[in-house]
Amino acid sequence: GNRCRILWAKNGKEAIELYRNNSVDLILLDIKMPEMNGIEALKEIRKLSADIPIIMQTAYALDSDKDIAIEAGCTGFITKPINPVVLKQTISNYISGIIW
Repeated sequence: GNRCRILWAKNGKEAIELYRNNSVDLILLDIKMPEMNGIEALKEIRKLSADIPIIMQTAYALDSDKDIAIEAGCTGFITKPINPVVLKQTISNYISGIIW
């Protein structure tokens, strides 16, 4: 069957490099990251691909954060603390045939 590989980036710049150099089916980005925040990383990744699903996450459930993320091109948005059921449902919306 298909395998899921998880890549972990310490910051937004590293997330962009991991995306450039690896086969990726979905990206989960935190809005608050060092060096380059998630919104900036999202915008850069969108320059490379309009299609990759990008789910933003934040501990701060501000409507303005969500609006900015959606305007920048995210395809999903979840808040921390992350509910595993919500995370699975959100990922399943973008990756068909995933078995948990």
